[in-house]
Amino acid sequence: MILNNNRHNMKRFFITIFSLLALISCQKTEPILGVSAERVEYLKENYSKFVALSFDDGPSLTTMQMLDVMERNDARGSFFIIGSRITDKTEAAMHRAVKMGCDVENHSLTHRHMPQFSAEEQREEAARTTALIEQYVGRTPQLFRAPYLDADSVTHAVVPQIFIGGLGPSDWNKDVSVEQRIEGYLKAAEDGVIFLMHDFEGNGATAEALEVILPRLKEEGYGFVTVAELFAVKGVTPQKGIRYDKVE
Repeated sequence: MILNNNRHNMKRFFITIFSLLALISCQKTEPILGVSAERVEYLKENYSKFVALSFDDGPSLTTMQMLDVMERNDARGSFFIIGSRITDKTEAAMHRAVKMGCDVENHSLTHRHMPQFSAEEQREEAARTTALIEQYVGRTPQLFRAPYLDADSVTHAVVPQIFIGGLGPSDWNKDVSVEQRIEGYLKAAEDGVIFLMHDFEGNGATAEALEVILPRLKEEGYGFVTVAELFAVKGVTPQKGIRYDKVE
């Protein structure tokens, strides 16, 4: 009798385990920041390391130069744009970026230090830019980069997006040469790093630097992705209250 009871209990145990495994296998994992599992699989199969390309202060004609270089190197990136610079003249650059698989993200409306505003003004800086991006490209930005990377606890509380930073030389400074930009980004390159670049009007020196940086890093096994894709390929769900310069 005891032997039969043990067999019965073991049978129930294994049935329970198999049922749980079947339930788990049927559950779908939610995509991180909307990046599909298929895209993540493709990236992991084709690249061993990843850098997210990100650009501030557009859109502008210089955005087109960046996209030219990226297109030649099978690269994607995230464009953190200033709401006041979204016009009918810059619309084409945003649409081209989206068509290439890039993301359009939020960089405030007026590009001023956020903590100088009241809480409601900070909320409006982000909200009005989000509304413009939705109007022009039909997408809701998921990420926010504070101008000058200047944000306080109020900014984090009232801006709904995930906060992004980045690394690299001061490519916004016209006195930083193309060679210095190349050296700076290659030095900062590391698996999971977010490159911080600028595509404001006239910053063609960074486009020139990209012409050298991307092929060189590609030879080292790097893939160039959006910030959202970087989170997804690393399996990291971003959290509020943190500024990400790197994803690991």
